[in-house]
Amino acid sequence: MAPGERNIPRPTEYVKIDRKRDTRRDGKLSFRLMEPMEEVVYMDRVRLLAVDHPASVEVYPNEFFAANPPYPAFR
Repeated sequence: MAPGERNIPRPTEYVKIDRKRDTRRDGKLSFRLMEPMEEVVYMDRVRLLAVDHPASVEVYPNEFFAANPPYPAFR
């Protein structure tokens, strides 16, 4: 981006949390999220989505870096 220009905001992002990494502290889930890009990120809302699946199945969000729309649909 050039000075005075703004990028198109992407209001939704999904992050996979691997169950192998137990994030519980004192019986409560605890998460630390970081933004690896050099930008400012504000979070208005965070939700936890649980996907029930067989242990032999790996589940990944349909996410990839797309600078401009159309963004990938959630599935």
